[in-house]
Amino acid sequence: MIHRDVKAANVLLSREFGVLVSDLGVSAEVTRERACRNTLVGSPLWLAPEVVKGVPYSTPSDIWSFGILLCEV
Repeated sequence: MIHRDVKAANVLLSREFGVLVSDLGVSAEVTRERACRNTLVGSPLWLAPEVVKGVPYSTPSDIWSFGILLCEV
């Protein structure tokens, strides 16, 4: 699964410091038949370069967005 909209508003912390991910409305399943996506989905300030360029992307785009989220903290 790829979330495709990782940002601070979609990451929640529980009282026990557990991490929860919310807003799975634009998430997509990655399968052998469809390993990459190429749609422009997500919040502009957290998008990975390959998503903005419109080239096929996969789970590393979520890692990029998570890195941007960490820079915000």
